[in-house]
Amino acid sequence: MPSSRTAGHWLRPILVVLCVSFAACGSVGEPLPPLLHIPGHVEDFSVRQDIDDLVAGWTWPVRGSEGQIFREMERFEIYAAYIPPGGAVPSTDAFNASDDVVRIIAVEATDITGPGLPLSVRAPLDGRYGSRFGFAVRGVSERGKVSAWSAVQVLDVVRPPAAPAGLQVETIEQGVQLRWSGVEDAADYQVERRVGGEEFVSIGQPVTPEFVDAGAVWNSPSAYRVRARKMAGESPVVVGVPSTRFEVVPRDTFAPATPRNLRAIATDFGVELSWSSNTEVDLAGYRVLQEGAPIHDGLLGSANYSAPAIPTGQTVLYQVVSVDLSDNASVTAEVRASAPR
Repeated sequence: MPSSRTAGHWLRPILVVLCVSFAACGSVGEPLPPLLHIPGHVEDFSVRQDIDDLVAGWTWPVRGSEGQIFREMERFEIYAAYIPPGGAVPSTDAFNASDDVVRIIAVEATDITGPGLPLSVRAPLDGRYGSRFGFAVRGVSERGKVSAWSAVQVLDVVRPPAAPAGLQVETIEQGVQLRWSGVEDAADYQVERRVGGEEFVSIGQPVTPEFVDAGAVWNSPSAYRVRARKMAGESPVVVGVPSTRFEVVPRDTFAPATPRNLRAIATDFGVELSWSSNTEVDLAGYRVLQEGAPIHDGLLGSANYSAPAIPTGQTVLYQVVSVDLSDNASVTAEVRASAPR
């Protein structure tokens, strides 16, 4: 058995190694650089012209410079940079030097709540008609840190087309017929309809100043208006001021077509009636009559019917009427059949 002196001799190096290890573990490393807290840049900036306004949209960037979810936004800033005829799309340096602020949007004044959510704003374009501009947006944090600029979006700003005049609305068999006076510089037109308390929605873009609303909602209060659309260089078309709206309650008073090709084949067991199907989209069904009196309940959904046999020696008059969803009935189709001999 080794002596205590011998044991102390070989344990001493081990203790030294352990002390050095513990000292290294407790030492202070290199100091980390402070967080920059720079907002992320907008990646989906878009612009368009609507009447006299610039409509810009984008998504609040999700992450900041260090990859963290970034909520510390104070505002967004939209700038413009004039592009001379034949000039190239401006670089972001042009916006750093620009003093043409289109709109500053304080986050607290919007209804967005945080990163990843969409934002849409409007700003007047007065004074920019007839010129090309580049637009870009950047964010500014609560600490005053500024993000990089978004990609530049180019817009040819034009004077919006005038409102179409003389809108007239008439209910016809095919739906609602609209006519109006043409606008001189219109590329086409945007027809809008509102049913009841809903918002106006676009229902067509005719090139000529007339339109038939085949999807009219019968017996419901409706309003129509028309806006001219104008080309704007390489930019999307510009939609102009709406016309005076025309309010109407379309009434379907138009009968469906008379059933065609009505035939009756009489046998000892009954009478098979058939005819060509109607093509009206609002057809409710058919009604079959014998000598002017209905011989079934409700309306038939198909263009055929099996009637009882005809008594020997008799001839019977059969009639078929088509009926639409507004309960308009067609002119009667007729055919006679006799009992077989």
